[in-house]
Amino acid sequence: MRYVYHPVRLRAWVREEIVGEEALFEFSLPPQLEPLKEGFAQARARGQMVLDRWVRGLSRLEKCLLPILFILDEREKGRLVLRPYIYRQLRDWRTFPFLVGFLYQRGVCFLYQQDQEHWYQLMWMWIRKAYFYRQEEIEKRMTPRQVKRWRKWLSHPMNPIKHLVEMALKEARYFDVIEEVGLTSDYPFFHRVWKVTLCEAPLEFFKREKKLCLALFAQGTSSFREKMVIHLVQREILDEVPELGDLIYEIMKTYRMEPHLWVNIPERERRNFHNWVVRRKKEKFSDFYDYFHERVRYWRKFIYRVQKVVPLFRRGEKAFLLYFSDVVVMEPIQGKQAGAAYVYRHSIFHKEFGKLVEEWEQNKKIRLKDFRNLDLIATEHKLDHRKKEGMTWQEFFDKQLSTCLGWDVSEDDEKEERE
Repeated sequence: MRYVYHPVRLRAWVREEIVGEEALFEFSLPPQLEPLKEGFAQARARGQMVLDRWVRGLSRLEKCLLPILFILDEREKGRLVLRPYIYRQLRDWRTFPFLVGFLYQRGVCFLYQQDQEHWYQLMWMWIRKAYFYRQEEIEKRMTPRQVKRWRKWLSHPMNPIKHLVEMALKEARYFDVIEEVGLTSDYPFFHRVWKVTLCEAPLEFFKREKKLCLALFAQGTSSFREKMVIHLVQREILDEVPELGDLIYEIMKTYRMEPHLWVNIPERERRNFHNWVVRRKKEKFSDFYDYFHERVRYWRKFIYRVQKVVPLFRRGEKAFLLYFSDVVVMEPIQGKQAGAAYVYRHSIFHKEFGKLVEEWEQNKKIRLKDFRNLDLIATEHKLDHRKKEGMTWQEFFDKQLSTCLGWDVSEDDEKEERE
């Protein structure tokens, strides 16, 4: 027996992550189709009897591919010759599940060919004919709910994606309808269905199906996530379902933090999501601290960089820990001797102070002074809130953060948000 290796997973990864949707057509057509096209052309050229013999000699899979051959043959004469053989093949009930599987897994490639969406409509035409030719036998293998779904969906001769989305949105559980027609999130066809859903679904859908949206985004490819981000931001869904925005930020950050993840997203949507993150972080920040406190106001300009804020309140003392991607800042803002800000590298902070944070959260007797160690700071000096070297303390902070950490201290997220 001869075995041939096909790098299926590698091809799928290349298709989704590198070449993009425009190359789906090349990757999606089955390998049997090219020799089938050549065989059909040769047999047809030799006359009707040879063509009949050739069709009879085809395997079951090759006969099921005849409707696909019909779709790809742009010549009217070629289609006329193929039509009676296809109708003969439709008598086999297995043609219907084959064509549906082709649509879900491969047929979506037709949508990415310039001016070839009519190929996609022809695909739907043959699926409908295959179903109604052997309807009774096909429905014996379905549940009553599946029969109901398929009859309703196939009653529409055009725009199957639009009608499937309309059916699903009318039900309380969106994915139940999708699964009743045999579709799952693994199929490329579902990506098209979901894209239309993002455009058409009302706000209540995203609230009701929040868990589904979160799961699909987490499991999706980069191109799938990009489409979701564009639609969610454009339709201002994130204000009503902030958990979706939080997940986007967790995976993709913002275009200023991970620019390579945002190159395929339009400028307006990139900026709008960045500003949404900044506003959300400011709201969380203001829950703990006086929004207009001078120290809070200083760190607000770096708020988009902040990954986590831990408030430290104890017996008249008030401070916060700001977790950035590279450092952790301990900034006291209230107390008899509020003192300076201390900046530590992540690894050092977790090693030296990680247990102190846990003990603080457990209400054990920990003081702010326990978080101070000049020998471990990442800047040249501790960050005092006094004039130094002819500079205001804010200017001194900027110089230390720029020189020692390489931060861009000229960033003004409030200005960007207003724009």
